[in-house]
Amino acid sequence: MADEREVLCQRILNIDKRLFTLLRAGVQSDFLQSDLTMPQLKVLLLLASDESQHLRMGQLAHALRVTLPTTTGIVDRLVEQCIIYRQEDPRDRRLVVVSLTESGRELVDRLISADRRRLAAVIGRLDLEGLRTVARAFHLMYEAVLAQTQEEAAAQPSRATLDGPHATGPVT
Repeated sequence: MADEREVLCQRILNIDKRLFTLLRAGVQSDFLQSDLTMPQLKVLLLLASDESQHLRMGQLAHALRVTLPTTTGIVDRLVEQCIIYRQEDPRDRRLVVVSLTESGRELVDRLISADRRRLAAVIGRLDLEGLRTVARAFHLMYEAVLAQTQEEAAAQPSRATLDGPHATGPVT
């Protein structure tokens, strides 16, 4: 039974790699046409994926695995482009909170919507039974990712530790 699990897991990983490559082939130009660096894109995607739509500098530094001074440089360049803005944390003025501007949200939406349009076109090719199978598989994957994320979050150090006024970079 364990051997079958390993074989199936490897098969899924192999298919995922090929599927991702094929899906990205149609939308890479949206990312490549952007004048943003990879760290800048990461900041935008982190901000867009956060429920509150804003993060403290310490949280960004930790997520990017870089120091606060490096994060400050990345954020400075995005602020200059009016893609994000920064402000004092209303709960603690020693901390700085970074958020997307309206044009930043529009940019992220444009980048993400290209992927979604491509995926919609692909799943639109499936028959009803195939759609049911994919919907069930995606639901199972969502539940597994949610459980994994919750376990990882429980194992992480407190956010207060990461975002304190003296935070200097990633926790190792």
